[in-house]
Amino acid sequence: MAAAKKSDNTDVVISSAAAALAKATANIQEAFKSVDGLNETAETLTRDIAAKKAEISGLTEEYQTKYRQSEIDFNLKLAEKKDATINEYLKSIGKEAVESTQYRHLQNELARAITERNDEVKKAVAIENNRLTKEHTAELALFESQHQTATVKQTAQIESLQKENASLTAQVAQLFKQIDAERNAGIERAKASAIGNVNFPTPNSR
Repeated sequence: MAAAKKSDNTDVVISSAAAALAKATANIQEAFKSVDGLNETAETLTRDIAAKKAEISGLTEEYQTKYRQSEIDFNLKLAEKKDATINEYLKSIGKEAVESTQYRHLQNELARAITERNDEVKKAVAIENNRLTKEHTAELALFESQHQTATVKQTAQIESLQKENASLTAQVAQLFKQIDAERNAGIERAKASAIGNVNFPTPNSR
């Protein structure tokens, strides 16, 4: 009876250890899935940032192309009908035609205004580009920080689960050793008991 009870207890311990081992294995697999998900998210965000930068570059190039074309059109129009164009331009800003000296002065002012406008546009584009680049860099840095933190956490969890798995595996191996030892001891006791119960016939009994 005592041997049967001990065997039952051993089966319960083995069953519990096997269940714990299965749970630890499932936790490790889930942790690996989480790490893979984080890597996919990082790749998606990196692609999105690259697409936004490409879009900004395309918009800048498009604006510069339109500006150059408008300047070419203006210069062609000015060359074809200089007087009419200048008068029309002056009238559009509420001014009248003036002497040649003043006219040249106005041309210089117009050229300066165009140059300043071009500089301001370039400056505004550069500022906006820098702002967007900083925002994207900050977003990427934040995500990388979060990803690194999550990866460290997941790695720690995996290491903990691996240690737990190793411990449980060692416990199961130890239990199997104990079971083998108890079984061998039981066999030896059974052999000894069988030998003690054998009755050898005496000469008188014949």
